Amino acid sequence: MNYTRLMLMKQSRAETSHLIPALLVGIFLAASSTIAQANDQPSALPVFPRDAARLSPIELSDFIVRIMPSGGVETITWDYLERGPIAWITEGYETQKYEYGVQEDVGKGLVRIRVNGQPSTSLRRIREELAWTFGLVTTEPPKFGPKFLRLEIGPPGNPCFGALDRGCTFTAAEALSSSKIKYQEVCQLEFNGHPGVYQVVSPDRQSALLAYFQGGGSGGTYSTIEIHPLKDRNELCTSRR
Repeated sequence: MNYTRLMLMKQSRAETSHLIPALLVGIFLAASSTIAQANDQPSALPVFPRDAARLSPIELSDFIVRIMPSGGVETITWDYLERGPIAWITEGYETQKYEYGVQEDVGKGLVRIRVNGQPSTSLRRIREELAWTFGLVTTEPPKFGPKFLRLEIGPPGNPCFGALDRGCTFTAAEALSSSKIKYQEVCQLEFNGHPGVYQVVSPDRQSALLAYFQGGGSGGTYSTIEIHPLKDRNELCTSRR
């Protein structure tokens, strides 16, 4: 091997040795970016509580259509939607008593809701997706069955609220955005007061009232939905929660 060729080979090796660290840095940065993007995706988050992880996510407005009683349902019973997209956590129902003298019997389950494709989340040890609570509710003797349906952000005992939580509110328009829903406003929302009430209609479903509550304080805000029969109109538009 002549001298000129030997020097060219050494120069090429030297140039390559300088490129390797830069190449490795580039690969590392690209991998880090990919991991960060993956961690930002809703599907990458662990679900809390874990019992809800087996459920498929569903958009809020589609879930509203799903839970509206069908045309053939005369009364709602405690086994309503027992095979729906819900992970039930109560055996039948449980009794809840509140400080202001109201008692409710509630059958509770977990659902995985999306609002515009995004989940509600909470920073626990790491950020996790929060399941929502679906309830069959009555304030009357439970032998008569549930009287209305309720949907709240966060699982029982862990409501979505405060500095560590995200996605704790939604608008009435987002809840009603499904192409299968037609609606008319019945009464306007009063923050921390009576709900905004909408009469909603969907194919093969009974006409019902959707009550949209929004409230909060210095710690944050929250949104809740209830589905009521049409006869509850006056009560919803005048009572304060």
